[in-house]
Amino acid sequence: MANSWQDIIPVELITEIYKFLPRSDRLSCSMVCQKWKKALDRKDLWKKIVLYLDKDFLEPSTILLTSEYYRHINALEIGWEKTADPEPLAAT
Repeated sequence: MANSWQDIIPVELITEIYKFLPRSDRLSCSMVCQKWKKALDRKDLWKKIVLYLDKDFLEPSTILLTSEYYRHINALEIGWEKTADPEPLAAT
């Protein structure tokens, strides 16, 4: 019986694909099989995390993933995804 593509694809390649996915999709992929979960447990995916208070703070995938992979995080950046439009200045 021939191996499926999931058996043949290296963990390193899966990790590279994860780099292009948002955290919520990474979490979904990690539930496919043990190999895909293993690919998520790589330092290069979690070296730097950017959390947007207006988007990520209450997102369940952010909470689950950071609690699982916190040991790999070297830098944490916190900010706002969308900046509020400044109010126009009143004409004087």
